[in-house]
Amino acid sequence: NGDETDHPDLDGDACSIKIEFCPQSTILTFFIRGWPEAEWKAVMEGEDAYAEHDIIPFLVENVAVQYPEAIVEFKSIKFSAKKIHGALKRLLPPKRKEQVRADREKRKIAREDWQGVLQFVESNMRERGIFDLFHWMAIELVMIGIKKRSEFFDKVIEALIARCERSGMLTMKPTK
Repeated sequence: NGDETDHPDLDGDACSIKIEFCPQSTILTFFIRGWPEAEWKAVMEGEDAYAEHDIIPFLVENVAVQYPEAIVEFKSIKFSAKKIHGALKRLLPPKRKEQVRADREKRKIAREDWQGVLQFVESNMRERGIFDLFHWMAIELVMIGIKKRSEFFDKVIEALIARCERSGMLTMKPTK
């Protein structure tokens, strides 16, 4: 968009360009140094200003030819994770893609394991009528490292719940 006011470090012969690819999925900001101010202002701000989708061919076909000493300096690139994820995934080499899939599968299993623990805790606490400290119990389990169910961990969880119940920590029960 040729507006240098966003970038106070630019001098007159540097043009700031921001291009948005696909609605809000990728935003690329770069400077072109060595393109005379009068020239870039005429192109970027004049009546015949180029639209974002037309500026790249113009820069390649005109500016690069007329000003071979001009320098392109990339300042930032921003991705909208929801919209760019698929495109970035397709750019990964096959070996890295497989690693990403394996990591994602591990995270999925860990999430499912943790959900199983939480369901077990919730069920036990509701059964005893002491669900009011469910979140406290979840924090306790994280602190001691219980992240999935097993026969041993189930016994530990049941013992922790029983200890809480016996110690009177659950004083928040509603009274009738």
